[in-house]
Amino acid sequence: MSEPLSSALRYKPYPSTVEPLSIVTVSPTAAERLAGSIRIPTISYDDSTSPKAFSALHAYLEAAFPRVHSQLRREKVGLHSLLYFWQGSDSALKPILLMAHLDVVPVEPDTETKWQEKPFGGRIADGFIWGRGAIDNKLSVLGTLEAVEMLLREGFRPARGVYLAYGHDEEVGGRRGAREIAALLKRRGVELEMVLDEGGVIGDGLLRGISTPSALVGSPRTALPALS
Repeated sequence: MSEPLSSALRYKPYPSTVEPLSIVTVSPTAAERLAGSIRIPTISYDDSTSPKAFSALHAYLEAAFPRVHSQLRREKVGLHSLLYFWQGSDSALKPILLMAHLDVVPVEPDTETKWQEKPFGGRIADGFIWGRGAIDNKLSVLGTLEAVEMLLREGFRPARGVYLAYGHDEEVGGRRGAREIAALLKRRGVELEMVLDEGGVIGDGLLRGISTPSALVGSPRTALPALS
């Protein structure tokens, strides 16, 4: 048995002492905003993207989140990626970076009829939002923008700065998206306190010997090397 595996099997989690947060009431229109973004087919291929689709999504986000786009600095990076900065009140604190990606993978030819709902229909039905990107990964894009828009509406200002970085080619490696954003921040001398990127599921039975729900924690593949 390898050392990493044996160490993992011997690990005993500490009892949680974190108090649960109060439930936040989310706008009833948030689901429709996510669904609307799914209807814009921002597909990334190995050798190309669709400029019209990404431009349409940029315009859609600007209209859907007016406070974000009037109070945060936004810039385009590497063709179609977006980088926002929310200035904190304490410049001595290192900023954090919240990542996600705008692009989705193509639908395999001749498989459209196998979908329960149209891949880019963005339909809300049976308690779900259906379509390509609902999980991977427009969920994170719209989720972070919803949170910032809500906080701005309440007059909140963070103590430390907050970057929002949304790449446009993650599904094909992120060379022109996340990597360009990382290189830009490095040139500017930005030192981050934390980076949070797309994660996996929280599930039961993922790891042998662990009976409670568990999640795997990883680091962003494309951004961290350029920031190190």
